[in-house]
Amino acid sequence: MWQGMAPPVPLRTLPRIFQWAGGKTKMLASYAPLLPQRAPAAYVEPFAGGAALFAHLCASGRRPGSVLLGDTNGELMGLYHAIAHDLGTFLDEVRPYDALWAGIDADARRTTYYAWRARYWGLDAGEAASTQGSALLYALMRTSFNGIWQTCAASRGRFGTPVGLVDKRGGFLQEAALRAWSEALQGVQLHTSGFESLIAPQGAFVYCDPPYRDSFTHYSTGFDDADQATLVAWCRRQHREQGATVWLANREAGDGFFEDIAADAVFHRFPVTYTAGRRKKTADGYEAKPATELLMVWS
Repeated sequence: MWQGMAPPVPLRTLPRIFQWAGGKTKMLASYAPLLPQRAPAAYVEPFAGGAALFAHLCASGRRPGSVLLGDTNGELMGLYHAIAHDLGTFLDEVRPYDALWAGIDADARRTTYYAWRARYWGLDAGEAASTQGSALLYALMRTSFNGIWQTCAASRGRFGTPVGLVDKRGGFLQEAALRAWSEALQGVQLHTSGFESLIAPQGAFVYCDPPYRDSFTHYSTGFDDADQATLVAWCRRQHREQGATVWLANREAGDGFFEDIAADAVFHRFPVTYTAGRRKKTADGYEAKPATELLMVWS
């Protein structure tokens, strides 16, 4: 168990390498007073996504001694693996995409994006999992719509998000950010797996950011109330059996669901406004949606 909470700290974090709807960068200011004062011995994040909290711990001088990042999204974990273990080849593969994007206009960018996406969908499993496949995925993620991960029947379950804003000048490649992430990911265990298969090291800090209830974000897999309840039980078990400090994020749906199944946790609530991903769908499109973020803590 941690001895005390951290005082307010500068919100240093690694620069994002891609947009991720539902990412926790905007929550770091709210989380900061609750974070450990010193680097945890071990850190486990079973729903890695954009890994914003891991990035913050690294940049603020509290990188854990051992780190496990997991996600059921094999494409995403393959991208992290390429950045961590084959950065030189990865950058060589991305640069031509970046140069092409920087030199064409908005109409050509739309055509190019969908050609890239079709090429990505046409890769076999081994090609998609390669550094070359991950480089193409990175190009798509950097030029797609608003960090929303969508799939469709034509994509065979792979990344299928439409093109994003095409009027921004220049390229999309951020080499300095990728190099910083490559360094941070050294020694990190990367698992393509569900949370159920993971056991936290003794005394670890565990952070779970699953797909939310009542969410407008599109993920490649569903996560219903039964899954939420299974996750709560898993969090409780990591705390009781492994002595872990466990954080579980979600959103307030107003039905008392989490209050009933996680009554032994300490609840923190933070007001937020979703402008992407979890926005409210209306007849005219989407609009910003005020909401309340939940943070359940077992410590």
